[in-house]
Amino acid sequence: MSSTKPAIVLVHGAYHRPAHLDEVALLIRQQGYEVEVPALPSVGAEKDPGDALSKDAATVAQTLRGLTEDGKDVVMSMHSYGGMAVATLCEEQKSATSASDHTRGRVVSLIFLSAYVLHKGDSFMHEHTVEKDPNAANFPTTISDTGMVTFGDPQTWYYSSTSREKADAAAAMLGDMPISSFTEPTRYGGIGWAQYGIPVHYIGCKKDATIPLFMQEDFVARMKEAGVQVTATWLDQDHSPFLEAPERVAELILGADHKTGGFTVEKLKADIEMEIAEDGHDTAYDRKSKVINKAMQDIGMGRYQWELFVLCGFGWMADNLWLQTPALTLPSLAQEFGVDENRVRYTTMCLFVGLCIGASFWGIASDIIGRRPAFNFTLFLAGTSGLAAAAPSTWVGVCALYACIGLGIGGNLPVDGALLLEFLPSAKAGLLTLLSVWWPVGQLLASLAAWAFIPRYGCPADYQSCNLTNGVQPCCSKSNNWGWRYLILTMGALTFTMFICRALVFHLFESPKFLLSRGRQYAAVEVVQSIAHRNGAKTWLTEDMLNQIGGHPNVVEDDKLGTLEIVRRSLSKFSTQRVRPHFDSRQKAVSTTLVWFIWTTIGMGYPLFNAFLPQYLSNAGGGHAQGTSTTYRNYAITSIVGVPGSIIAYFTVDVKYIGRKGTMAISTAITGIFLLCFTISADADFQLAFSSLEALFQNVAYGVLYAYTPEVFPAPNRGSGTGTASFLNRIAGLCAPIVAVNAGSANPSAPIYASGVLFFVAFVAMAYLPIETRCKPSL
Repeated sequence: MSSTKPAIVLVHGAYHRPAHLDEVALLIRQQGYEVEVPALPSVGAEKDPGDALSKDAATVAQTLRGLTEDGKDVVMSMHSYGGMAVATLCEEQKSATSASDHTRGRVVSLIFLSAYVLHKGDSFMHEHTVEKDPNAANFPTTISDTGMVTFGDPQTWYYSSTSREKADAAAAMLGDMPISSFTEPTRYGGIGWAQYGIPVHYIGCKKDATIPLFMQEDFVARMKEAGVQVTATWLDQDHSPFLEAPERVAELILGADHKTGGFTVEKLKADIEMEIAEDGHDTAYDRKSKVINKAMQDIGMGRYQWELFVLCGFGWMADNLWLQTPALTLPSLAQEFGVDENRVRYTTMCLFVGLCIGASFWGIASDIIGRRPAFNFTLFLAGTSGLAAAAPSTWVGVCALYACIGLGIGGNLPVDGALLLEFLPSAKAGLLTLLSVWWPVGQLLASLAAWAFIPRYGCPADYQSCNLTNGVQPCCSKSNNWGWRYLILTMGALTFTMFICRALVFHLFESPKFLLSRGRQYAAVEVVQSIAHRNGAKTWLTEDMLNQIGGHPNVVEDDKLGTLEIVRRSLSKFSTQRVRPHFDSRQKAVSTTLVWFIWTTIGMGYPLFNAFLPQYLSNAGGGHAQGTSTTYRNYAITSIVGVPGSIIAYFTVDVKYIGRKGTMAISTAITGIFLLCFTISADADFQLAFSSLEALFQNVAYGVLYAYTPEVFPAPNRGSGTGTASFLNRIAGLCAPIVAVNAGSANPSAPIYASGVLFFVAFVAMAYLPIETRCKPSL
């Protein structure tokens, strides 16, 4: 169990000794804190051991381990070279950052005092090249035969603004350093701690001659780009502020109090003020939401988030699974019910009717009734409707149940994406992109099941519908056409199993940001505390802290309302007030309009090709018809090739200068190119190649778009923002069968041409999006 106050570990820099930090250590101890200042063995060594940096790191690790095993939380402050030593022990101290044993302490904050923040594998010598820092050529160092380095002019380089008396005394205590301290690469880099969600404060020195100001600013930028929760203070001091301004240094270190995840309430307020000034939204919700962001960041990624990632993945998988399944059944439905091959495409339109209603209803409903009930019921409705869809003996009956499936599935993407985003620490927001890897998995499962069932248990290709032969045998009827029904039953059973896992196996907490937006901040705090417990971590968040930063909540709803009154009040809130906040500033209006436009264009472009791909492959683009087994085999190959698309997206969305916008724009343009290439030749192998490449880049684009959309909307209206986008996507998809039926009757390739053009239009809109969400926490 953690003590009331954290222990403070002060790590000195190169050539220096613990005695250089005596004054700061004394000031901190006077405030009732335990202070440890480990002596780095490299300073004053007789000769270079060859791994001096590792030995220094081991010494700090031993000090840290002793404190955390005693149940003490730790604030670590590193000066200069000390930042390299602490970075090197990062992975070794994983247990000290997210311990599952609640009796252990953990590292709660890191202070870089004019310290190095290197990339993994870099060293001091790599950072201090003449190209990066011209002054490096002037370092007054000499190297002995034993590999020890002497620093010749510390008064100029270390203590330029320090009083002469203090500077001379400090210089007299310096020791030599092994050359390997500066040449040995760091094993994890200064940003390695980011994966544990530990808040960092960088104390920079404007007059530092050893680490120039531009280099310190670059260190801070590196951490921010890596998703580290970092703030910075800039002192008008030289490289060693602990000599001339020990009170200020002690004050800043004590500001890293564990009660607020690395900062005092005053410091946290200051950070919130800075963030409010940047984004321009200043309400009680915005302030408290940012505090919850910091608390979730402090807890870090853990068991709860990974379990939720899998369960949200079920929803995304089910979405594409049911988009593909009706498309896979179209040839069988046309054959059994005697429906024209072109007209049977209206079956897809029935699915999209349900998807449209589901997207609009569940997106807004999740803002009103909560994420959890919407999260569970969407799969329940889809699963039960899917099991029932195998029973009808008429085409109309099948279409009606497809619409019911769509009603459930339509809510998955807006609800699941918003829910996962609100439980992720900002450093792990990229996982929302990786979540989309489940989407092509749904297509893959549907295509493999179709390949297994439809060719084997479907009607022979030369059979006509019994409706057309008046029952004269042999003909195709329900009794000998169970292939598509086995497919539907399998998909329905799989979806219902996913619902059981969500509702009965996993305990889902309601979104703390939803609870906060409904005035139930006490419940929001309980959720954050419960997640910390589930992850084997700790949290500093309390309701009193939220009140101090955002003010006391105004409770506007009575918990004792009857069920009918709750329903009446909920339904009365389905109004334009849910949409209007998306347009309360120019930037938000442009962003919202373009995002919704992109979803609309892709909403039609995607099904114009993919919803009828089995038919396109069967007809080989207008050439000779393919066998049933070959058609579904090729469709399965296309699905397999598309799966890595989301993984590619995950690794590119956080690349500097590319980000979310660049990744989805480039992949969308390439998708449009391959769609047009598909129509060039009627050769089956040629079309298979381009349908597979199209699937790969299409999944990259979709993966990023699905992640970007909930990130760009603030949580109070995230459900309505993503829900409206999904609704417009479904509306456009609803029109796709109409276009395909009418255009396809004139030219079989016309729907594909239209699909390619729509993807190009979406690419143009993506290029003009005003907001890049890379490395930015969600509201």
